[in-house]
Amino acid sequence: MLVSISEYTVINDGCPGAEWNIMCRECCEYDQIECVCPGRKEVVGYTIPCCRNEENECDSCLIHPGCTIFENCKTCRNGSWGGTLDDFYVKGIYCAECRAGWYGGDCMRE
Repeated sequence: MLVSISEYTVINDGCPGAEWNIMCRECCEYDQIECVCPGRKEVVGYTIPCCRNEENECDSCLIHPGCTIFENCKTCRNGSWGGTLDDFYVKGIYCAECRAGWYGGDCMRE
Protein backbone atom coordinates (compact mmCIF):
# COMPACT_ATOMS: atom_id res chain seq x y z
CA MET A 1 0.00 0.00 0.00
CA LEU A 2 1.37 3.40 -1.01
CA VAL A 3 0.61 6.28 1.32
CA SER A 4 1.14 9.85 0.23
CA ILE A 5 1.68 12.56 2.81
CA SER A 6 1.08 16.10 1.65
CA GLU A 7 3.02 18.96 3.13
CA TYR A 8 1.88 22.54 2.80
CA THR A 9 4.03 25.61 3.01
CA VAL A 10 2.52 28.57 4.77
CA ILE A 11 3.45 31.67 2.82
CA ASN A 12 1.86 34.03 5.31
CA ASP A 13 0.81 32.98 8.81
CA GLY A 14 -2.51 34.81 8.37
CA CYS A 15 -3.34 32.84 5.22
CA PRO A 16 -4.46 29.22 4.88
CA GLY A 17 -2.06 26.91 3.10
CA ALA A 18 -2.26 25.29 -0.32
CA GLU A 19 -5.06 22.97 0.79
CA TRP A 20 -7.42 25.91 0.17
CA ASN A 21 -6.47 27.34 -3.19
CA ILE A 22 -3.50 28.68 -5.11
CA MET A 23 -5.30 32.05 -5.34
CA CYS A 24 -4.52 32.62 -1.66
CA ARG A 25 -1.04 34.14 -1.69
CA GLU A 26 0.23 36.67 0.83
CA CYS A 27 -2.95 38.76 0.83
CA CYS A 28 -5.37 36.78 2.92
CA GLU A 29 -8.01 37.95 5.30
CA TYR A 30 -11.25 36.26 6.26
CA ASP A 31 -14.80 36.97 5.24
CA GLN A 32 -17.82 35.81 7.23
CA ILE A 33 -20.67 34.09 5.44
CA GLU A 34 -23.78 34.61 7.58
CA CYS A 35 -26.82 32.43 6.92
CA VAL A 36 -30.09 31.31 8.49
CA CYS A 37 -30.67 27.60 9.11
CA PRO A 38 -34.00 26.71 7.46
CA GLY A 39 -35.09 24.27 10.18
CA ARG A 40 -34.87 26.33 13.35
CA LYS A 41 -34.16 29.74 11.80
CA GLU A 42 -30.99 30.21 13.87
CA VAL A 43 -28.09 32.26 12.52
CA VAL A 44 -25.24 30.05 11.31
CA GLY A 45 -22.28 30.57 9.06
CA TYR A 46 -18.62 30.07 8.40
CA THR A 47 -15.52 31.98 7.41
CA ILE A 48 -13.63 31.78 4.13
CA PRO A 49 -10.24 33.21 3.15
CA CYS A 50 -10.33 36.23 0.86
CA CYS A 51 -8.07 38.87 -0.69
CA ARG A 52 -8.74 42.62 -1.07
CA ASN A 53 -9.37 43.87 -4.59
CA GLU A 54 -9.05 47.37 -6.09
CA GLU A 55 -12.50 48.36 -4.74
CA ASN A 56 -11.40 47.35 -1.21
CA GLU A 57 -13.81 44.39 -1.28
CA CYS A 58 -12.75 40.99 -0.07
CA ASP A 59 -12.75 38.52 -3.00
CA SER A 60 -13.04 34.90 -1.94
CA CYS A 61 -9.94 32.75 -2.44
CA LEU A 62 -12.16 29.78 -3.27
CA ILE A 63 -15.44 29.14 -4.99
CA HIS A 64 -18.17 28.52 -2.43
CA PRO A 65 -21.96 28.26 -2.63
CA GLY A 66 -22.74 30.74 0.14
CA CYS A 67 -25.80 29.85 2.20
CA THR A 68 -27.09 27.14 -0.15
CA ILE A 69 -24.99 24.60 1.76
CA PHE A 70 -27.60 24.80 4.54
CA GLU A 71 -30.79 24.63 2.44
CA ASN A 72 -31.43 20.89 3.02
CA CYS A 73 -30.64 20.98 6.75
CA LYS A 74 -33.23 20.47 9.47
CA THR A 75 -30.60 21.47 12.05
CA CYS A 76 -27.31 23.07 11.06
CA ARG A 77 -23.74 22.90 12.27
CA ASN A 78 -21.85 26.15 12.60
CA GLY A 79 -18.39 27.07 11.38
CA SER A 80 -16.09 29.30 13.38
CA TRP A 81 -16.57 33.04 13.26
CA GLY A 82 -13.00 33.71 14.32
CA GLY A 83 -11.44 33.00 10.98
CA THR A 84 -8.42 31.07 12.15
CA LEU A 85 -8.01 28.41 9.48
CA ASP A 86 -11.70 27.48 9.57
CA ASP A 87 -11.96 24.16 7.73
CA PHE A 88 -15.75 23.93 8.19
CA TYR A 89 -16.47 24.54 4.50
CA VAL A 90 -13.74 22.17 3.31
CA LYS A 91 -14.87 19.27 5.55
CA GLY A 92 -18.41 19.32 4.09
CA ILE A 93 -20.37 18.41 7.25
CA TYR A 94 -22.84 21.30 7.32
CA CYS A 95 -25.95 19.68 8.78
CA ALA A 96 -26.50 18.01 12.15
CA GLU A 97 -29.79 16.63 10.82
CA CYS A 98 -31.18 16.56 7.28
CA ARG A 99 -34.65 17.50 6.10
CA ALA A 100 -36.83 14.58 4.95
CA GLY A 101 -35.54 12.91 1.78
CA TRP A 102 -31.92 14.07 2.11
CA TYR A 103 -28.88 12.43 3.69
CA GLY A 104 -25.12 12.74 4.15
CA GLY A 105 -23.17 15.27 6.23
CA ASP A 106 -23.90 17.87 3.58
CA CYS A 107 -27.55 16.73 3.11
CA MET A 108 -27.14 17.07 -0.64
CA ARG A 109 -27.88 13.44 -1.54
CA GLU A 110 -31.40 12.19 -2.15
